[in-house]
Amino acid sequence: MIMQIGTVPIYAGQVENFKDHLALLKPYIENDSYWRQTNEWMSETTSTMGHDKNFDLPWDPILKDLEPHINEYLGIFQPVSPFSFQSRPWLNKYEKHGWQEQHNHIGAASHFSLAYMLDGQDQKNFVFQDSPGNWFDPLWELQLLFKNWPQRGFTPDQPDGTVFIFPASTDHFVMPNQSDNYRITASANLYITGVEDE
Repeated sequence: MIMQIGTVPIYAGQVENFKDHLALLKPYIENDSYWRQTNEWMSETTSTMGHDKNFDLPWDPILKDLEPHINEYLGIFQPVSPFSFQSRPWLNKYEKHGWQEQHNHIGAASHFSLAYMLDGQDQKNFVFQDSPGNWFDPLWELQLLFKNWPQRGFTPDQPDGTVFIFPASTDHFVMPNQSDNYRITASANLYITGVEDE
């Protein structure tokens, strides 16, 4: 399913075997040696991003199962040449009251990003945030007339197994975890390159 915030297309899909992925990751989730506190973030989220053991996690089978969702999303842009993509994944673990500030994934090797809700603790914590200055800003009064009027903040449904895919420039943030249990999500940046015809 394709949703939009302003003019930004956001994909939301359901990964049927997400429980298999969670089971694969469980030994790593429970082992503190795979995690680091992200002191460079305001939220100091516990993450495998930037940890030298991050790529010891079983990413290959998980990314293989996410690939059809990635290709479905990229298909809306109507490819005219062959392409491939590289994925750089990591895992996040939010303890009670854990959160993440508004940010995006703009970088030299990031075209698109994804967020994969593995264990959301029955909460809608992942929020997309649009930037000011879009076409609908001066027409704000029309939100009273149209149900599907664009909003600055957008909190989609996100049952466990949901994967979101979106341009890397899209701002988003994570609301505080209200559960006593960890909230587990995976993220990845995607870098697209053209493939020469043989």
